[in-house]
Amino acid sequence: MINAASVGVGIYGKEGSQAARSADYSIYRFKHLGKLILYHGRMSLYRNTSLIKLIFFKNAAFFLHLLWFACICMFTSQRLYDDYMMALYNFIFTSIPPVFISFFDSDLSWKEIKENPQVNRELIRTKRGNLLSYIGWFIYGTYQSMVYFYLMIIFTSNDVMTLNGKTSGMVGASAIVTTYTTLGVIATFATTVKRWNGLIIFGFCVSIGSFFFTYFFLASFNGATRENMSYFSLWRALQMPYFYLYSLLAIILAITPNILKSFLSRYINPQNYELIQVFSKTKDDKLKKETKEQGSGYTVFHDK
Repeated sequence: MINAASVGVGIYGKEGSQAARSADYSIYRFKHLGKLILYHGRMSLYRNTSLIKLIFFKNAAFFLHLLWFACICMFTSQRLYDDYMMALYNFIFTSIPPVFISFFDSDLSWKEIKENPQVNRELIRTKRGNLLSYIGWFIYGTYQSMVYFYLMIIFTSNDVMTLNGKTSGMVGASAIVTTYTTLGVIATFATTVKRWNGLIIFGFCVSIGSFFFTYFFLASFNGATRENMSYFSLWRALQMPYFYLYSLLAIILAITPNILKSFLSRYINPQNYELIQVFSKTKDDKLKKETKEQGSGYTVFHDK
């Protein structure tokens, strides 16, 4: 039966461990089955769907930008990104945060799910787990790619961007576009985190740090890449006041729709897991306050 089932769960017992060895998952007590299904099953579905959505999004946001850029270049194969930066975008820069989110993020704790097991229904039946949610993230990535593209058009309309009157050229435009696109995508990842912890923060720091370390390294050596688009590009971009303005503007325009959507969803049409989060936080804050009052040596009586 275990081999024929979609998911086999075996229990170690006095009868032997044959069933446990043949199963997909093994537990030592029957009471562990509830946590395996209600919590770990939910987290597996939640984290896998989150990872897939973020992968769709980050590729649409970064690479559709090349399609819009090719349209104004008459499809002449003009490069916008440096070879190494484009290759490492998926390999390192934007792969670490989604993986850390899918491993260590959770919208609800086991205690909250155990007290409200019906919350697992909405993960499958509502928009959080259906096909439209995946399409929505792809459309969101398309929106960001168009934002980055039009900001690049505005930026390159006046090539004299440095304080000493020097022109930036395609090298400077590539550095600015690569920087605010990558940082905008990483900032969007941050808006999806439900509960921050040290490991997730570490993943974001490694992602951002590896991006600037790689770019500074490529910008310091002539001929480090085949097209040599990174040489001195970031150093020149850092001398442009518009670099900081456009980077900040790009990040704000990138994350605003998701933040606004989360705000409206949480305060106007909240889902069950959001209500449970608020209730649990209120309950914990009240318990901490009562504990603090008791530890101070006196008790404060509140009017009901």
